[in-house]
Amino acid sequence: SCTLWYAQQTRSMSATIVLGAQWGDEGKGKLVDRLAETATWVARFQGGNNAGHTVVLGDRVLKFHLLPSGITREECGLVLGDGMVIDPWKLEQELDSWYAFGGERPEGERLFISERAHITLPYHRILDGADKEIGTTGRGIGPTYRDAIDRIGIRFVDLPAVLVNSSKISLMVKRMNSQLSAAGLEPSITESSLKDDLEWIQSRFGSCVRPTGVMIDHSLKRDEFVLLEGAQGALLDISQGT
Repeated sequence: SCTLWYAQQTRSMSATIVLGAQWGDEGKGKLVDRLAETATWVARFQGGNNAGHTVVLGDRVLKFHLLPSGITREECGLVLGDGMVIDPWKLEQELDSWYAFGGERPEGERLFISERAHITLPYHRILDGADKEIGTTGRGIGPTYRDAIDRIGIRFVDLPAVLVNSSKISLMVKRMNSQLSAAGLEPSITESSLKDDLEWIQSRFGSCVRPTGVMIDHSLKRDEFVLLEGAQGALLDISQGT
């Protein structure tokens, strides 16, 4: 008894949106995968790697948590949007799995990351793992969104500036360790480990970072088929949900 909300307008400058109307597991991935057959772009606009969808290609089952369902269509452009929180290590795993399956490296070619998407760091996963009340997946999603709302998180666009600002990194480490201590955890973030992580993220995904909002806007103005993929059920939204 799951509900899937699907809206499409036929006038120019419109997009097709697929969004779960309950708590998830509504079958969004299957619908997006079918609609992506004729889509110019598939853009995920929310969630992190706690969401997921399964796509079946022949006898192969592919499970994605961050990559848009349109990955299976080689002519389809892909966007990880600014409403997402992205774990770069999980994204690396999914891209490696896709390469092993299809021999394609879409990063920077047809897969682009919004410059305003926030980054999930090891600290976020550690802090999330201490949750004893909500019952989260422990993947750092909530703490990353909290930092985004507090305007203290790191976005992909911030990486170059942060990496040359040792004072910024030092303040980040102090804040992170303080919050880990407050949660009853051992402080474990060092300036060197944080900088190493940020440098790897920039070197691995810097070429994928784009002003994706502008890219999608241009696509809409050309009357191309833009498919917006919701990753979570609407009732999980912290404002509109339960």
